[in-house]
Amino acid sequence: MIINRLAIAIRHQNWSQIITEILIVVIGIFLGLQVQATYEEQQDRKLEKIYLQRLLDDADISVAGQERNIIRGEEKIGGIEKAYQLMINQQVSEDNREEFTKYFNNIRGVYSMDVYLTTIDELVASGQVTLNPITEN
Repeated sequence: MIINRLAIAIRHQNWSQIITEILIVVIGIFLGLQVQATYEEQQDRKLEKIYLQRLLDDADISVAGQERNIIRGEEKIGGIEKAYQLMINQQVSEDNREEFTKYFNNIRGVYSMDVYLTTIDELVASGQVTLNPITEN
């Protein structure tokens, strides 16, 4: 339709109509690109909010795990202190050897203080870390 009108205008050398038709096409393409960019930006914002919530959930889980590790660490320190006191006071005897062994064995084992945020791994693997942050208007 536009191509036919443009072809007729070119044959008749109607330059104002040719320029008008080209402007209509260019403006239409520009508007279409703007609508598409706005839609993609909205989709990115929705996806960003989902990932931020998942990151928060991962952080909450990691904090809870680290709190458990801290409690275990404090228990280990308590056992170490008790074992140390028994040794320093030279009170390790047949009567309390089992208690000492329990405290001493409690020293073994290392608890990881690593934080595992699976959402970050997913973002990096999928290349989604390139999303622009939400800006306040």
